[in-house]
Amino acid sequence: MRTLVIGDIHGCLETLKALINKAGPVDKIISCGDLIDRGPSSIETVKFIRENNIQVTLGNHELMFIDAMSDFLGPDHPYKRMGLLTSDWYANGGKQVFKSFSSNEEIQDMVDYFKTLPIYIELNHEVNNLPVVISHTCLNAFTYDILNASNEELWKHPTSFVWSRSQAPKGAKFFNIYGHTPTGYLGISSAKPLVATTGLNLDTGCCYDTKDRGVLTAVLLPDYGNFEIIQQEFIGWK
Repeated sequence: MRTLVIGDIHGCLETLKALINKAGPVDKIISCGDLIDRGPSSIETVKFIRENNIQVTLGNHELMFIDAMSDFLGPDHPYKRMGLLTSDWYANGGKQVFKSFSSNEEIQDMVDYFKTLPIYIELNHEVNNLPVVISHTCLNAFTYDILNASNEELWKHPTSFVWSRSQAPKGAKFFNIYGHTPTGYLGISSAKPLVATTGLNLDTGCCYDTKDRGVLTAVLLPDYGNFEIIQQEFIGWK
């Protein structure tokens, strides 16, 4: 089975489409989360993801959206809009996304969808003789026994699992493919992913316009043999 795993998309829909076309035929597509915010087409990106049955792990931007919108759509009180305007989500790219919604029903539908996203997805693929696990952050850096915990259990305390800045450790029980922290922050130039023996950070800052970011990165996992890195420079602002 050929599986394509994609790093943080952040509303860069045209870039996403171009990358998928570049990868060619695949059996499965998975996103490491952070579908929304900062890029030009967040709502359209989520629609495309859902219409094409692309699997997604929960990202911190999805969790921030859930928290902010659940408050905003909650019981009426005079401060609910003030709470939205001062929320972490609104300050981290959510402002333009909020303005693009056409109704509260549309917002609620996205909240409900994001609440279905798993913390991790385990695949049948192996890399370096380790089973492959997809997540938003580097879960194999946790001492917590992730693979023996259900997503329902992890959802009871989701914050640490989508916000951690840890990178792949030397020893691990699985090969972790993740995103969240742009590799340019980690001293890697030219928008390259971070490859380690126990993990792969795919976040090359697609939505940023700097020399060490501005690229959407994915990895193609084949039936056998080595994985292949596929990249697409940002497309989108009109």
